[in-house]
This record gives sequence, structure tokens and C-alpha cells, in this order.
Amino acid sequence: MFSSNHKLSSFLLSLYSLPILFLFAIAFASLKLDIPITTFTRDPAVIGNINPLAGIASHLGVLVLTASGAICIFSWATLQPIRSTRTFSLFLLGLGIFSLLLGLDDLFMLHESIYPRLFRVSENVILLIYGLLAIGGIVKYWKTILQTDYFIFGVALIFFALSLIVDAFPELIEAMIGQWRILFEDGFKLLGIIGWFGYSWRCSIQALKKIQTL
Repeated sequence: MFSSNHKLSSFLLSLYSLPILFLFAIAFASLKLDIPITTFTRDPAVIGNINPLAGIASHLGVLVLTASGAICIFSWATLQPIRSTRTFSLFLLGLGIFSLLLGLDDLFMLHESIYPRLFRVSENVILLIYGLLAIGGIVKYWKTILQTDYFIFGVALIFFALSLIVDAFPELIEAMIGQWRILFEDGFKLLGIIGWFGYSWRCSIQALKKIQTL
């Protein structure tokens, strides 16, 4: 019983350590930068006095990317102890971390605002780095990818590419279809994210099947 309680206490400590440090950090930032604490804690729609449905497609994308990251990292943790599935588990870990990175980027506009201010680099450079990370992952794990439902992965990449193409020629496309350009740009991006989730889901199912066959 003591051992069980000790493990539970350790788990709770690890569970709440970072969130408590986070709350202390935003309290410190509020005092140091003279920013109202509500700026850090309240819902953006409340702070900005805007429609709560504002940015719903973007928010959905963040949720789906977070779900993708969560299921991949869970699957990695499940497979990680099994030596024979080490390569596949590391692939899932990389896929999960990259999914969470993209979700955080979307949520906090990292490549559009935060990174350029912090590192003095343009948005295009950050996007290039993301692209190189993705290409590096594909090159490293291409054999593993071929063992998965890679067609779904390819569909997701096509939608992402279409979104980038629309974003690259905004004036030309807007001259043809007006404000609907935004629907195509953000719509293609959302469809890419959905495909990304579908691929992550299928990989995770595949991971669980591997465990069952061992």
C-alpha cells in the first residue's frame, strides 16, 4: 500500500510541477511587464470582445494537431519498451513531436509573429526550417513510412502544398476569386491537418496491432 501511495504521489508531483511553474511564470511576467493577468488567462474572444466563433477553423486545426501528437506519443510510449519495434516507435515519437510543434505554432502564431521578433528571421525562413525538418524525417524514415498507409500521408501533403501555393500568390488569386481566396488557403490547410490526423491515427492503430502479434 505504501509503495502504491508513493508512486501515486510521485505521479501527481510530476503531473502538476510544470503547470504550477507555468502559473508562477505568467504571474511574474504580469508583474515584470506590467501586463494585466487577464491577458494571460482569459479567453481571447473575451479579451478582444469578438465573436466566440472567430477563428473556428484555426482552432479546430490546433485541436486536431494536438490530438495527432497525443496519440502518436502515446503509441510511442506503448511500443518503446519493445526492442524489435524501436524504429517504428521513434518514428511515432518524431511524428508526435512535430504535430505538437505545428499545433503550438498555429495557436500562438509562432512563425508569423513570435519567432521573427525573437530571432530576427523572416516568416519564410521559419517555414523553410519546418519544411527541412519534415523532409529530413521522411528521408530518415522512408522505409518505415512505406510500411504504413502512406497514401493518406501523401494526400495530407498535397493539401498542405495547395495551401502554400494559394498563400504564395495572394494578389493573383484574389483578383480571380476575391475574398474566397482565404477559404481556399485556410480550407486546404485544414484538410491537410485532417489528413495528418488520419495518418497519425492509422499509424497508432498499426502500433497497437504490432503489440498484439508479439
